[in-house]
Amino acid sequence: AVILAIVTTWSTLLSTPRNLEPMAFYEILFWGGGHVLQFANTAAMLALWLFLVEQISGQPVLKRGTANLLFGLMILPCLVAPLIPLQDPTSGFYRLFFTRLMQWGIFPVTLMILARCLFVLVRSKQVQWRSLAAFGWLCSVGLTLTGFVLGALIRGSNTLVPAHYHANIGAVTVTYMTVGLMLLWQANWSVRKQNWARFQPLIFGLGQTVFALGFALAGAHGMSRKVYGAEQHIRTTAEYVGLTVMGLGGLLAIIGGILFLGLTLRPMWQQFRPQPISKTNLGSSHLIEEEI
Repeated sequence: AVILAIVTTWSTLLSTPRNLEPMAFYEILFWGGGHVLQFANTAAMLALWLFLVEQISGQPVLKRGTANLLFGLMILPCLVAPLIPLQDPTSGFYRLFFTRLMQWGIFPVTLMILARCLFVLVRSKQVQWRSLAAFGWLCSVGLTLTGFVLGALIRGSNTLVPAHYHANIGAVTVTYMTVGLMLLWQANWSVRKQNWARFQPLIFGLGQTVFALGFALAGAHGMSRKVYGAEQHIRTTAEYVGLTVMGLGGLLAIIGGILFLGLTLRPMWQQFRPQPISKTNLGSSHLIEEEI
């Protein structure tokens, strides 16, 4: 999917007229490849879902052959993506194709894998619901479904659009955060930090959800997107409320992000910083030199 996104962007560059205004040129240039890249982001998230649910339930979720089939079905529609810009990237068909590709190409496999994950969890008798893996996976699932619902509600160019993709971007991000913290645990991280870190995905996930819902509330009442500064007119109380909720959710998500940095950078620095040479090591080296 990453390779297809790069090739799609390259084919768009070859086909896009150079006399366009910069804003129009770059929006066209990255429209197709950017939409294909979302398949790569989602596929990576789903792969980590399989890892997290196995950690939660103690059971594998999919056999390798089934996983190959599902991920193959997800990527299959993207194979034609590099050919679309060669027609005419300035046409309405170019924009509509990649919009529909992402709209209809991602959610079927995502829901099938989610259904399988839930089936495994329901059948398992040793589900660790209070673990970091469970908290992170539940936040990712919640944000994913929120993004799908908000995406289905989009009618025109309003802030429902960023509400939709900030929810789905948050779903991918919180999955990577969770697995990153788990990898540090495997490197003998302190127990105290492990207990604290279990709630980091919840803080970030809740903040990102509130952020997206605030955007959605403003968009549902007509708040336009991509109009900033003097051009943005907040006309109704609902738009004010939506933007206020968005700001509060964004603040909570930022706190969750800073917490993640605090929890990860320090142990990583302690792991990889240069170790000072002790007097004992110096004495041993002198003895070795004398023996030689």
